[in-house]
Amino acid sequence: MPRIGALWALCVLAPGCRNESPQDPQPSSAADEPAPTGAAAPGSAADAVPSPPGAAATGEGLAAAVETLLRPDVRQVQERLAEVLKVARRSGEPPSAIAWAVPPCPLRYEFQADVTMSTADLPLEIAGEQGLRVAGDFTMQAGDGGRVVIHNGELELSQVMAGVKHPGGKEEPGALAEIRLERDGPQWKEVDGPTVLWSAYGSFPGLVEFWPALPSALAPGGRGSWALTIHGQGSGLEVETTRGTRKAPEGFEFPPPTPQVFDAEVEVQGWLDVEGQPAVVLVSQWNHDDEGSIDPAVPKGEVPELDVDVSIEARSRYVVLATGRLLWADVHHVTDVEMGMGGQSMKQHHDLRATARLVEACDGPVMVEPAPAPSPEEGALEAFALLRNAVVGGDSEAMVRHLAPELSRAHDKDSIARLLVDHVARFGPFSLGTPELTLDVRRDGDRVRMHMTGSARNEDGSTMTVHTVAWAQTRDGRATIESIGTDTVEREEGWSVLELSPTRMASGDLE
Repeated sequence: MPRIGALWALCVLAPGCRNESPQDPQPSSAADEPAPTGAAAPGSAADAVPSPPGAAATGEGLAAAVETLLRPDVRQVQERLAEVLKVARRSGEPPSAIAWAVPPCPLRYEFQADVTMSTADLPLEIAGEQGLRVAGDFTMQAGDGGRVVIHNGELELSQVMAGVKHPGGKEEPGALAEIRLERDGPQWKEVDGPTVLWSAYGSFPGLVEFWPALPSALAPGGRGSWALTIHGQGSGLEVETTRGTRKAPEGFEFPPPTPQVFDAEVEVQGWLDVEGQPAVVLVSQWNHDDEGSIDPAVPKGEVPELDVDVSIEARSRYVVLATGRLLWADVHHVTDVEMGMGGQSMKQHHDLRATARLVEACDGPVMVEPAPAPSPEEGALEAFALLRNAVVGGDSEAMVRHLAPELSRAHDKDSIARLLVDHVARFGPFSLGTPELTLDVRRDGDRVRMHMTGSARNEDGSTMTVHTVAWAQTRDGRATIESIGTDTVEREEGWSVLELSPTRMASGDLE
């Protein structure tokens, strides 16, 4: 039976597909900083901005214009970087060599990876477009023995449904195992691994995708090979339990690492001048097709094998400073999966877009950008999650902060807090609903309606699914909760399990 090598692509929304990223270093002084190991000397001076239309076309200017037409990635990358940095095209001879390197002070990166999944042959209102987002930051710095180490900062793993990010689970700084890297020719190689964050994360394979092998031929069109190693889900568990904060049950048998090497090609697209420093624009490409079958976990003959075909096309872009420092990366995968059993099949389309930006260094250009403001829907979901957390934690002051003024005027604040705390104590922490997995969220002017399910505990210990409809209002960019109604079915009024509104405040029974 063939082994399914690319099953990590099926990990979207599966438990255990987690992500993380390293912590905030304090910037250090750039004075008298020694040159980083492996850094190359800067190339020639930056070219001026291209001549305006109608200007005399010199041989060099014509060549640059032709190159722009043939290599649109350089123009697109230049436009992207120019949003926050001073960028120009660069001509002349490139540096003779470039190698990955880190300075004595830490480098801090921010990253975000979005994986969306859609199912073919099903109406969008039934199948929906599901997504997973991993976002956070990490630091990269020199370690012992010439190694480079990466530590995760705060990371958040969230569902994204219909373009709306839901509240997610967070990983604290330093919670994941330290990533240890060594230079292996033109690329980084992990040692003492694999770790989850570097190459075994799941649908987003990990940070390894942000650092391609650097070509030795650095003129536009120069190419190099990249042996990209990605590990299957679960491969990093043993390292995480020995070097990270995760713990495994006694006697747990760790799955063996399942590495798969993808043969990628890296090509030089051109050179830019970024804040006075030369930087190369690279593009990597690789494709993969895998066919095989999976035996079901039941006696043979009872259920047919599951046939799985996976097709991946990957094309990514990078900007690397001549000092050997990654400035920006944009990773893109398109994965098509077809699964069949007993003559029936299902097709899924997965789209991965991951970006990384250098945001803190002791010298040189950085890409610092303000965080985008959450949408009203996202603000409402976050407000409900914070209220729910305050109730579970018994923090009455925090509860009041997330309630709309109309509620506080209609009811005594202490009475509201007692109602919610007693309700959760009786029916359990999930009885208010789970904004992380909201079924429906929609905006109506400056108000947002949320419909979510939860689980309420009966007196005999059994549980029952409950439906919560909550409304939030947004004023001056801040969302607060104006009503909560819970019942065994979705209702707009007349809730029997819980009602908190300006006109009524009550906790009832499961019917």
